[in-house]
Amino acid sequence: MPSVITITPAPSIDRTYFISSLQPGSVQRASKVTEELAGKGVNVGHALSLGGLEVSAIVPVPASEHTRWQQRAWIAPVNSTADIRMSITLLEPDGRTTKINQGAPALEESVWASLIEQATAAAQAKDCRFLAVCGALPLLSDGTEVNVGEMKGLASRLGAKLVLDTSGSQLRRWASEGVPDVIKPNATELAECVGRSLVTLGDVVEAANEVRSWGVGEVLVSLGVDGLIGLSENAMAFACAEAVPTVSTIGAGDASLAGYLSHTVKNPADFAGAVGTAVAWGSAKVSQEGSQLSSLANLPSVVVSDTVDLARELREPATISTGS
Repeated sequence: MPSVITITPAPSIDRTYFISSLQPGSVQRASKVTEELAGKGVNVGHALSLGGLEVSAIVPVPASEHTRWQQRAWIAPVNSTADIRMSITLLEPDGRTTKINQGAPALEESVWASLIEQATAAAQAKDCRFLAVCGALPLLSDGTEVNVGEMKGLASRLGAKLVLDTSGSQLRRWASEGVPDVIKPNATELAECVGRSLVTLGDVVEAANEVRSWGVGEVLVSLGVDGLIGLSENAMAFACAEAVPTVSTIGAGDASLAGYLSHTVKNPADFAGAVGTAVAWGSAKVSQEGSQLSSLANLPSVVVSDTVDLARELREPATISTGS
């Protein structure tokens, strides 16, 4: 069966505190607290598993933590000596979230090598169509950066596409070298990648095409309430979903990527359908608690178009400072 392999070099324990109203400088009372193993690749893997797709989510986890998460058969742990970092979410009833993310610990060179070995074994056994490197890319213990090019080489040997879902300087570096086949930035991440603000849908399309000119095959840009724009070699698709109640926006982008991958594995030639599924899954996650998609029932309706009003202003523009 075709599969997706995700690699999360810096997983986290996501702990969510449900509070009535955030009052900085005062004691906060939580009505409920939840906790889950997360990180972008884990979140994507969870959603894909929920959708019935074959998936392996490879994560570095201390040996003492393996049994804690063994009920998730699709999680493939790799032994690590570093503790899993903690991410805290303060969630208010109106959906407003305050995040505190612990920095990613350095990754031992041997652990990075083991992640590659585990990905190789899983991909060969499960007809891998996409190899997705997701989330923060921590420094190795010797102070150097992980080499995403190694994952590109692996994906190429397997006949799979490399997905890179990260941000900041790491996204720009690898995208500018044309290493990933697919990226899924949000508007701010895309703006940082091209070094300018994005105010209109036209700005988004221009920036995505610029990234594609670097050698990235498919660029999927999640725009929050403004929907999602996807560009490939032969197609452009713009999708928007019906309004849904906002419970938590955390993990919506991961659910969107999972929706895109799930549809593409099953229908490789239907780019517009994949973009529409991405929006449906992402919008569904917004109406659900926690960091991960919990249900695919009653997905919101989505409208997909192959045209974009380039002059339309984003309701959530991505404004970045270019310095003096």
